[in-house]
Amino acid sequence: MADSVIEIENQIDSLLTDERYARLTQIEPEFDLFEFLQTLSEDASSRALAFLLDSSREHELGTRFFDALIDNVHREGSGRTHRLSLRQSLGLHGQSTSVATEWATSDGRRLDLLIRVYDSMRNLIAVVGIENKHWAAEQPEQVSHYQNELVKRFPHVGERVLLFLSPGARPSSTADLTCECPYVPCSYRTVIAALEEAETLADGEIRVFITSLKSHLDKNLEGSHAMSAQIRDLVRAIYRDPKHRNAIKHILDHIPRFGTLVNEIQDRVELHLATNYPNEPFTYTTYPKTRLDRLQEIQALPVRLAERTKDADGFSFYYLLHPDRTKAAADVPDLGDHVTVQLIAWCEKKDFRDNVDALALAEQLPKTIGTPDSWCSQWREVWAGGSHQLVDLGDVDAAACADLFINAIDATFPILKSVIEKKYPTVHEGE
Repeated sequence: MADSVIEIENQIDSLLTDERYARLTQIEPEFDLFEFLQTLSEDASSRALAFLLDSSREHELGTRFFDALIDNVHREGSGRTHRLSLRQSLGLHGQSTSVATEWATSDGRRLDLLIRVYDSMRNLIAVVGIENKHWAAEQPEQVSHYQNELVKRFPHVGERVLLFLSPGARPSSTADLTCECPYVPCSYRTVIAALEEAETLADGEIRVFITSLKSHLDKNLEGSHAMSAQIRDLVRAIYRDPKHRNAIKHILDHIPRFGTLVNEIQDRVELHLATNYPNEPFTYTTYPKTRLDRLQEIQALPVRLAERTKDADGFSFYYLLHPDRTKAAADVPDLGDHVTVQLIAWCEKKDFRDNVDALALAEQLPKTIGTPDSWCSQWREVWAGGSHQLVDLGDVDAAACADLFINAIDATFPILKSVIEKKYPTVHEGE
């Protein structure tokens, strides 16, 4: 027989007063500079490493961070028969280093870091590639391609090696074990240990920078394993307790999510548009398309305007409702977060953004409320229409988000339509 409301309330109260639940709620993340930077630039940690590995940069460490990294990679791998000795591979440490980020290969792939090592006469004596692989899967033949590319591009350099940097030093599934350029899987512990050595040598702002990077890598890459295990064990222990199992199931079944609001938001917007713009069809999509529990974005496309601009100049206008982009990309809107509406042009090629700019819409649309958000090179941000702070993930937020969407369209669509029809007349209109 189904539980009564009173029984469910008692089960949830019991869960909330459990000491293990209290411990779980106390596991909270601290502010992380590099996690914040990562929301602005996907390769923030790679660029930070590049700065410290390049002896010419203004950190006054010379090659000492590079030397420490090589030493720690060697120590980590010394007990594994499939690893080479980097001491033997690289010989004596170089006198200077230079670092390239996003080093382009012959087929357009990009290696995260390429380190050139020079002797005292500025002769190139070694190249070290680093593939900085946080959690993403490898592309087909990715590491073997990088290995062979280093052999091909640096045929006269005696020492070439590719470091495959990942949490836990997982082996690459695409490496070529017979290549002249060996690959070495290594963990972020090697970087953290090198940062600890560099931390004792640095002063002032550089030391703060190193400490922040070390904390970020420890917490999010290596340390996250321990934290995840702690959370997993607590959750499993709570779930195994029969007093709490039903309460957890009821909570999971009824967690409010932004994705569950999408139908109501869309219904309200569609009704308004059908009434006020009966001859202007819009199509609606969400991102991700199949995961309401991960929904981040609602898009509305004015179909007739897209028909005029896409074929002629390679772009289409969208109205977007989305969470604040300062949140990490994997996050979804939650209570207290802000949801923003924007008018944005999707450009089939980055160069087509100039075609959007040529319309001079900023001079004709109402004053932007807030700052148009930028997060993809193929978007051109045109106008921002304010935001709403989520308060219930229910009826109040659905109505407020729909109003935000509707007000943005009412404020800009008539002007946008007039500009587009003038710039891109149909054959009949142009006669």
